Amino acid sequence: SKTVNGYLFLNKYFILNIPPVLVMEIWGDLSKPAKPGVISKDRVQNLAQKTHRGQSAINAHFFHCIIASLLGGKVPMEGRILLPGGNPRITELGKKGVVFEESPEEKQLNRWKLGDFNSEEQTIAKQWRAASNVIDLGAIPKNFAKMFKSLTNIDSFAALNSYVNNYLAHPTSQTDFLLELIEGYKIPQMIASKIFLRYERANKPLLNTFAPYAYYCLHIKTFFVLGLIYNLISTRGTNIIDLEYLYYLPFCMAFSSSDKFHQILVPYYIRDDQRFVPGMDLKADLTHLAQEWDVNFHKDMKAWDAKYGSGPPENANSVVCKLWRELFPKWIPGKKSDFSQSEPGKVKKLNEQMDEFDKATASQDTDFLSDDSNIDFIVRKYSVSIDDPCPCGSGKKLKDCHLSEIRESEKKTKSKKEIDEK
Repeated sequence: SKTVNGYLFLNKYFILNIPPVLVMEIWGDLSKPAKPGVISKDRVQNLAQKTHRGQSAINAHFFHCIIASLLGGKVPMEGRILLPGGNPRITELGKKGVVFEESPEEKQLNRWKLGDFNSEEQTIAKQWRAASNVIDLGAIPKNFAKMFKSLTNIDSFAALNSYVNNYLAHPTSQTDFLLELIEGYKIPQMIASKIFLRYERANKPLLNTFAPYAYYCLHIKTFFVLGLIYNLISTRGTNIIDLEYLYYLPFCMAFSSSDKFHQILVPYYIRDDQRFVPGMDLKADLTHLAQEWDVNFHKDMKAWDAKYGSGPPENANSVVCKLWRELFPKWIPGKKSDFSQSEPGKVKKLNEQMDEFDKATASQDTDFLSDDSNIDFIVRKYSVSIDDPCPCGSGKKLKDCHLSEIRESEKKTKSKKEIDEK
């Protein structure tokens, strides 16, 4: 629960990856008992406004990523957000791209930001929260204890991680592990048949090479179950929900949480080029930035950018600055990203390219085989509420900044289109 202005700086300096489980947790708050002076709908609206802003994106659901991985699809695990769907397009000049429409979850958050809820959502929220409250993690150790009864006592997370690595690498058990993946994640039978066929044709390799992301999820789940068996992880029901956040760890560069469960488990799954930031540390730093902006710059973001450039203020004690230092090694503190004066022709060229991509966005789907190496552009559509920060970067709300100009531009565009059609 960061301050409103703190979220402004969070979205200013980072692109947020929103895991679907977070959307579901926000949704579940519709059925939470209201706090004094705050009704559940107001709380959900407030969370939606803070969470879904600007370039933040909702990641594809881990279940679909597991299936894609098992079927041989490429599931990048280098810190990029995986957007669901995507429609191929080819421009008039032959450039290939993919257009991503707003996902159902994004449309849902956009409605919540405006306080628009329906009765069906409230019913589902109650059902989800009721199901969460009856989760019995205490039954898991009983159900799996026989399977691991021959193990010597595991008394630390380091020992547990070492055991899971060795256990899942056993060459004669790979088919069993694949079956465990399919049954544990309830993969439909028709898809499971295709997965087994692919596995047979590949001569039954180790799962970590056959389906890296699916193996990653299996590793986490096995780690969790054994942690419960050996009392390293508590049987608190919400831990199973917290576990789901780790399935999205490969799709970000920095992971922040105040949850003790995450603080313990993340170090065993984080990449060398990733960073974990305790949630309270990040909150304190964002609050400090917001206070400086308020007191010293009178909430003038242009003055802020004029002093600090496109990145955060240089401060050895700042969490945000440290993250930029480590994740963006080419970043130069104080350097501005505006190239309009030094490279005036570049702005014109970019505008021409955007017009080309915009035309392709409105065209029909085109089939072509693609991978990261032959895609020239990506267009992602998203909505901006009038209460969101203006895209110009002023720090003001859109309705208090460029809304009137945008609406005037839309009128001119509509008029021009009507003339062209005539």
